Amino acid sequence: MDGCGGWMTSLASACVTGNDRASRHGFVRNSDFDVTALTATHSSAQVTLATSTIRPQPGYPHAIDLAVTFTLDARGITLEASMRNVGDSEAPCFFGWHPYFRVGDNAQSGNTADGWELQIPARTLIRADADLIALPGPAAYVSLDDAPAFDFREPRSIGGAVIDHEFTDLYADADGRIRTHLRDPASGLGIAIWQERGVMHAFTADTASRDARRAVALEPMECMADAFNRPEWHDAIRLAPGAERRFRCGVEVRLPWIRDAAARIAQHAVVTPIMRSDRLDALSGAHLYFKCENLQRGGAFKFRGACNAVWSLADDQVGAGVVTHSSGNHGTALALAAITRGMTAHVIVPEGAVQAKVDAIARAGAVMHRCAPTQSAREAMAGDVQRATGAVLVHPYADTRVMAGQGTVVLELLHQVDALEAIITPVGGGGLASGAAIAAHAVDPSLQLFGAEPAGADDAAQSLQRCARVTTVVPDTLCDGLRALVGETNLDALQAHRVALITVSDAESIAAMQLLWDALKIVVEVSSATVLAAILKQPARFAGLRVGVVLTGGNVDLHALPW
Repeated sequence: MDGCGGWMTSLASACVTGNDRASRHGFVRNSDFDVTALTATHSSAQVTLATSTIRPQPGYPHAIDLAVTFTLDARGITLEASMRNVGDSEAPCFFGWHPYFRVGDNAQSGNTADGWELQIPARTLIRADADLIALPGPAAYVSLDDAPAFDFREPRSIGGAVIDHEFTDLYADADGRIRTHLRDPASGLGIAIWQERGVMHAFTADTASRDARRAVALEPMECMADAFNRPEWHDAIRLAPGAERRFRCGVEVRLPWIRDAAARIAQHAVVTPIMRSDRLDALSGAHLYFKCENLQRGGAFKFRGACNAVWSLADDQVGAGVVTHSSGNHGTALALAAITRGMTAHVIVPEGAVQAKVDAIARAGAVMHRCAPTQSAREAMAGDVQRATGAVLVHPYADTRVMAGQGTVVLELLHQVDALEAIITPVGGGGLASGAAIAAHAVDPSLQLFGAEPAGADDAAQSLQRCARVTTVVPDTLCDGLRALVGETNLDALQAHRVALITVSDAESIAAMQLLWDALKIVVEVSSATVLAAILKQPARFAGLRVGVVLTGGNVDLHALPW
């Protein structure tokens, strides 16, 4: 895929008739825009374009001020359009963005987009005539149950389908975003075009001679293209004098940032092994493939995210070092990663942290700062150190660089084991679980995703159940690596990828920890054992499946074992 093309706002008048109705986008295409805001950091960029040139003219006797803000970061691009009626009468207007994805010159999938997989979460197709004008009245709307050739509710190859259709009755993921998915199976690259309401117009570029069968346009729009002439869309497009309406949409890129992370850390991270156990397969009724991140540098998967964050920094940021707050594994990981680039790592460690993990942070060469055992105290001291030293904050989980690095666990797992059907990871702050979910579904959208969370720190499970982040949970669990509250960005990813959480008691996790030590003959910590505990607690959900099981760490105080 080659990326996305231009955008335009749809503005037209209800008095446009005949075949001219097929051309509805002229006003903005020829408008001049001013750059009213422009910001950029090492991880994101944002620009706002605005115009006040849409004023009364033949065919459109209304005045609209338009501003569009584009935000580009590691997750993709977001657009937010603001339309304000500055005239004296009610005005019809709507916004549509027209991203266009082409087969690249070096595409692995051949010369056409026929092999790309498409998924559109819609229940209804809008039928049009030969001039691409929607049929009159109710005849325009047909259930996709009655139009199987254009039913992409489940992901499938585009094949030879000629698509130039609008889809409506869209349904959203748990986070409120409606996602249309496009994926190239040959490269593994996947994107999601998202919107919060409206219709999706899909177009296979068959009428464009340059790009016939070589491009797909996926266009999130507030309403159907012919809405100005459709009474059923009147309320959706009208804008009262002085009123403002906003429309948000964008593209989420599902794999490149994780692949970039994999390349970035390749010289420093360990490719950890897969282990099997006939005994554990028999106990679970599933085929379990244990990804042993307890054998990673620093004894935990955390090195991946920390290393990616450190090597993502610009050269002029290296001198000031990095800072984080951690009860153990992330602090050790960041200190070890900082060494690979000759940097100083400051780690804020709460009182009461497991002594073996505190000792590991010190051995890794970190500058340690102790604080009270609360999230607010950790964050406050991290802020103090950042201001005093100029160090770059590398948050343990709410950092896209860290998420991408953690996601490399799953890329590696899927390369090592064929035909996995499910993946389960522990869930604490959510850095691993969210990065793993994004990577997993970019490679194979059909994978079932699970998370294991301590019952005594079940804020993520409560948040998913309530569709809102819960921050009132006071952790009470032996799983010290899973006591953090789930991050907001991480929760969004868990919702979007429909990660099913299973909560387990400390007793269940300790029993699973003992099983892992005995059956695999390796050292894992109690936080890691939550994944096996979850499988054994709800075996029916995993029965007969090939399951990737991520064992996250093995940093244990051998003088204070929990049994």
